[in-house]
Amino acid sequence: VFCYVSNSYWPDAYRRAYDGSYPFNGGNPLSWNASYWNIMKNCAQVAANNNLFFCLMIGCPGRSEEDWKLYGTSDAYNWGYKIGEHFRGMNNMMFGLTLDRHADYNDHWGISEFRAEAEGLANGWNNSGTPNYSTLFITLHPNGDSRSTSAYWHTEPSNYMNAHQEWGAPQNVYNTSIADYWKTPYKPSAMVEGCYESYGGTDYGFQVTPLMINQQAMHCFFAGV
Repeated sequence: VFCYVSNSYWPDAYRRAYDGSYPFNGGNPLSWNASYWNIMKNCAQVAANNNLFFCLMIGCPGRSEEDWKLYGTSDAYNWGYKIGEHFRGMNNMMFGLTLDRHADYNDHWGISEFRAEAEGLANGWNNSGTPNYSTLFITLHPNGDSRSTSAYWHTEPSNYMNAHQEWGAPQNVYNTSIADYWKTPYKPSAMVEGCYESYGGTDYGFQVTPLMINQQAMHCFFAGV
């Protein structure tokens, strides 16, 4: 789940919760509209009630094309802290620090900002001034270039799981997955986004079939990660 979308690529209705509220007051990501975020927490609770995990992508303010940005490591830390504090105590939460971006692109945020976001998240979650990542499931959501986040994030103390996205390149799933398997120390790895939309092939230039969907899953499975 993306915690919000802000850029004008999305219709305005997509930028609001079902009660019509925007996520922030005055477009400032550190000034929260409680109504919007309580709805988000209620959605996570519904997932928990149905024995589902709720993975929240929280890297939106670090993307260059977002209208609602934050700047620097202090803002990144405070943003992460608010997220951790708000969802504290929910045992079905997973967090993706980025949103369809690699952390090392230095697009708007870079490694230092995402590191600060992770620290704030952990401190808000644990109500502590010292980050303890052992109580959290934290990963990244990279863009679709088939490069695993393990290339730059594998040994980060916050990193629970490596992630990769094969948008339009299902032939890369196995090799990316197996390369993660052999890294030390061992960490899980997941294809967080593969080929799925546009059955007719207008997005990828080829037809996405049920067989291809199954192949992507099996390539991950047989890579052992």
